[in-house]
Amino acid sequence: MGARAVPLPTSHPVTPTRPSHRLALAGVIVVAAAIAATLAHRAVTLAPLNVDEEMTRFVAGHSFASIFDIVSNKRGGGPFHFWLVHVTLQHVHGLLGLRGLSIFFFLAALPATALIARELAGPWAAFGAVLLLATSPLGMSYASFGRPHTMLLAWLLWSTVLALRATRLGGRLRFAIAGAALGSAIFVHPTAPLYALSAGLAAVIASRLPWRQLIRDG
Repeated sequence: MGARAVPLPTSHPVTPTRPSHRLALAGVIVVAAAIAATLAHRAVTLAPLNVDEEMTRFVAGHSFASIFDIVSNKRGGGPFHFWLVHVTLQHVHGLLGLRGLSIFFFLAALPATALIARELAGPWAAFGAVLLLATSPLGMSYASFGRPHTMLLAWLLWSTVLALRATRLGGRLRFAIAGAALGSAIFVHPTAPLYALSAGLAAVIASRLPWRQLIRDG
């Protein structure tokens, strides 16, 4: 008979989440998203255009290939945001076409925030983290600013969710996916590797498992 597989021990123990807690967390996320969308939409329509947003609109007005050339060889930056703005400005005119993506990615960051907080500190921490992020002045500022900050936030947070899952369950494939997600954030903003490295290291430290156990196939 073949040897029985030994299950990988739980790295950072996750407190079992009751169905009522999951439902409550989903409700909190919806409420937080509604508050954030309302506040950010007001700022989108009222705040004057920033000089950095003028640059975003100028670069996004070029073709996909030209955008990549500009951000790679001339002014720096990540192409993903400019490509998306290039598309949105063709369908949604005015400030909403320029800033709408920032609202979308800020809202997309809220569920990831909840998942990370719940995994590391439990459901009550998740409730608080989502509400604090959704109503934070800095968050509102970035959510109504036509730059890649909230896209980077959402990208890194969801990549961190994948990294925490990889360190909890183990497996080379999970680590490869999490690493690819974290690494690809550089195409959103050139400073992303600093945050991605921090997120990856934090996930490994939170696991409290030997490295060989982490990378073994799950």
